[in-house]
Amino acid sequence: MGLGRSLGAYYPASHCMLLGHSCSQLHQAFERLFGRSLTDPGFLAREFLAADFLAKADVDWRKGGIFDDVLRYTTFAHELAHVRHLSASPLGFAMWVMSGMERVNNTRTLKNWSAKADAPFSVSLPLLSEEPDDPWLRKIASQRKLAGSLELGLLEPAPDEEAADWLWPLNMLWDELCGFFERVLKQERYGAEIAVPPNYPRGLSPPGLAGRAVIEGLASCNESIALLKLGAPPEILNRHALSKHGQYGPIFGYIKRDLGVVHGKAVLLAAVLLDWALQAPLLPFLLGNRGGSVELHELLPGWRFLRLVQHFADLRFTLDDVHQRYGDVEAELFASLGWASPSDLAERILRLDIPTPTSAGTRLAVRKFQVGAEIRARSPLTLAYPQAVPPLLESGEEVLLASIAVFADHGVVSIGDVENRDALLLTFADDLIYDALLGEVDVSQAQLLTDTLSQLLGGVPTGREIFRSRLRAMIGDVQPRW
Repeated sequence: MGLGRSLGAYYPASHCMLLGHSCSQLHQAFERLFGRSLTDPGFLAREFLAADFLAKADVDWRKGGIFDDVLRYTTFAHELAHVRHLSASPLGFAMWVMSGMERVNNTRTLKNWSAKADAPFSVSLPLLSEEPDDPWLRKIASQRKLAGSLELGLLEPAPDEEAADWLWPLNMLWDELCGFFERVLKQERYGAEIAVPPNYPRGLSPPGLAGRAVIEGLASCNESIALLKLGAPPEILNRHALSKHGQYGPIFGYIKRDLGVVHGKAVLLAAVLLDWALQAPLLPFLLGNRGGSVELHELLPGWRFLRLVQHFADLRFTLDDVHQRYGDVEAELFASLGWASPSDLAERILRLDIPTPTSAGTRLAVRKFQVGAEIRARSPLTLAYPQAVPPLLESGEEVLLASIAVFADHGVVSIGDVENRDALLLTFADDLIYDALLGEVDVSQAQLLTDTLSQLLGGVPTGREIFRSRLRAMIGDVQPRW
């Protein structure tokens, strides 16, 4: 999933899953596991994710090759979970805005760079290594360095001693977001700043436990929960955990050690705490009239997760408490931290008067964000583990699905029902071309997406023609060398 490097790796408004395996293999896995085809009307949009579907599925766990089918199914479910979790979280919305703004600003700069050359001209990739002294390319490199610093603070392991090195980019993020939300969503700017408290807990986030681990850990929990609902035997669960979850072992280790729960309950409890860790008020309009400053711990998912685990243990809550009196547990836990609870933030989102954005992508991102708040207000546990807790889908919730999935064999699965799908696919192709030009070198994913779009349009124009026209629109009349 996602569109390349840095913040783009979790660019949720892509709503487009790009998978490295075969669509035909996934079809076969679904047929063998569920006796259903991915192409059955409504199956992916509603039945596949319904809470009772997995419980009713009759899987023969003794069949040969069953584990390969399980891996294909859970990988697909994992990517679907990413779209859902990030679309419905302030972190995901913030990353989408910043990724989009970086691309728009740098694409304009690319046009200035290409305007100085006689057309047609040739380039090799990545462009940033072609003319390192060019002022336009230096400007782009500076913007991407800033985005990389944001990734360090939001997604990568938190630094131990050098907070100042990435605190400044986080404050820049705040300012950029304020401008976007004032200009596009007409939301008032609040004067809060990000602050490192005097008791800054150096070393609180161990290596490997930061935003990326929280995002991936939650999707991995959803994989395990789906297998539990399918009635997978212990040998399948253990083999799957070793195969897919090894790098996120610290998450489950903290849950088991600090909260004293066994593996099955650890997965359920980790999913809830990880979901809460993603609900940081990274969007300035979520602060209300708070003013003053926001402590760093409240904004970074890795730190949030560890603080949530610690306070959950201190308050002696259990998984049964979460299931039986979710609202009370959430309210008391977040009050003990001095943070706004996810439910409070959801209510604030639902009270916002957001005018309809002009851009189709922005409209979709805003709608997903609002639907996530509606779900949290009505049935919050379905965001933590949608396969386990009914009701999942009500009118409009299909918007939290990806709009389309594209596979390595050029197979296509349409999932969510969204307006202007073709226009969105063109936007995704532009993003992939942008990443390939500046850093990734590999243009194959962009070409795959334009081939897919061509198929959906009946083959005219061809994928190559679409790719070249988008490339020309980005940097002019160019003869690429790749």
